[in-house]
This record gives sequence, structure tokens and C-alpha cells, in this order.
Amino acid sequence: MNEYSQLLVYPMSVFVLYIFVFMILQYRMRVRVNKSGDMSYKYFFAYDAAKFPPSEKVIVWSNHYTNSFQVPMLFMIGCVAHMVIGQANLLTVALAW
Repeated sequence: MNEYSQLLVYPMSVFVLYIFVFMILQYRMRVRVNKSGDMSYKYFFAYDAAKFPPSEKVIVWSNHYTNSFQVPMLFMIGCVAHMVIGQANLLTVALAW
């Protein structure tokens, strides 16, 4: 591993932190929507939108959370691959940020 490989850990850590912060914010938003009465808590047990229509805000936040585990995971795999083979350089680190 070269010195640039070690620098790739920072953007990866920021991304993981972002996911955890967003997960906490999404939980708080769901609790707030349920308390306000905009939607039923039963939606989260069955995920049946026909019986328990969800709030649009819940759908948008859920889709965003789901999407953050699709293409961004390629970012993580790419960073780890660059670290393992030792081919990280300044451009790789700059693109990771």
C-alpha cells in the first residue's frame, strides 16, 4: 500500500458516517410522521400501501436510503480495490472526495 491508499480511508469513512446519520434522521422522520397522524404505523409492519397509504415524505426518504446501498457500494468496492492493489494516486483520492 502506498500513502495514497491510506488517504482513501477518509472519503470512505465519511460515506459510512453519512449513511448512519441518514438512517437516524429517517427513523426520527418516521416517528414524527406517525405521531402527527399523517400515516399509520401499521404500514411499517406489512408495507402494504393499499391498506395503509404511506406519506410521500416516507416514500422519498425510504427510496433515498435504499439507493444509497446500490451504486455507492461500487464506490466502496472501487476504493478497496485501489487500496489492495496499491494503485491509488492523487487523482483517485481527488475523485473519491
